Amino acid sequence: LWAAIGSEPARFIETGVRRMVTENGVTFPVYDFNDVDVRITREQKLPIHFMVRVKGVETAQNVWTHSATGQYLPTVRPELDGLVKRYTDALDARLWVEETAAGPQIYAMLLQAGTMLGVSQAATPAPPKLRWALDNGVTEPELVVGQAETRQDNGMIYTVWRFPGLNPDDLLRRAAQARFWVEIPDTEVNSAVLAWGQDIRTLGARLPVPVVGCSEAVASRE
Repeated sequence: LWAAIGSEPARFIETGVRRMVTENGVTFPVYDFNDVDVRITREQKLPIHFMVRVKGVETAQNVWTHSATGQYLPTVRPELDGLVKRYTDALDARLWVEETAAGPQIYAMLLQAGTMLGVSQAATPAPPKLRWALDNGVTEPELVVGQAETRQDNGMIYTVWRFPGLNPDDLLRRAAQARFWVEIPDTEVNSAVLAWGQDIRTLGARLPVPVVGCSEAVASRE
C-alpha cells in the first residue's frame, strides 16, 4: 500500500496481509492493510490518496481518496532547492495545474527522491507519462506523454513537463472524478496524485468479485 498526502509524492505504507474470500461461489484473495493512520485528514484537512502496487508486476490501479472535505486542489508549482544533472535512482513526481487560455493544464516536475532537487531533462530516462483513473475505476488505457519546457526562476534554469491536449475538465463529462499521476517505464517514480472533481472523496466503492483471472496485468481495487 502506498499513500500520497496532499500534494506530496506517494510513500510506502505497509505490505498487505492476504486472506481468502468467497463471494457468489468464487474464491479469491484480498489483502488487508490494518491500522493505517489517517489523522492528518482531520487535523490538517489534507486528503490521502491510497493505491496498491505489486513489485515487478504491471498494475492497473484505482486510487482511493480519503478526506474530511471533498474540496482540495493543489495548484502551486514546487520551489526547488537545487538541481541534479546526473541521477539514476528513484524519482519523486509533483503535479500541479496552471490556468491557460485553453483551460486548465497539468504540469509535473521530477525530483531526486526524498528531496527538492530537480532532475534535468538529460538525466530523465524517458519523458513521463500522465495516467489517470476515473471514479473508482482502474487505470484508463489512454495516456499523455509529457513535453519538456524550460523555465527560469531566481537564476535557476529547470525543466517542467507539460501534458498537451488534455483538459482535465473534459474527463468530467463521463465521470464525477479523475485522479492523475505520472509513470516512467522501467523507473521507480513516487508520484503525487492530482484529484480533479467537485468532490474528490472516494464514495460508494464496493468489493469487486472477479470472474476470470488476469495473466499479464494485475488489476487492483481498494
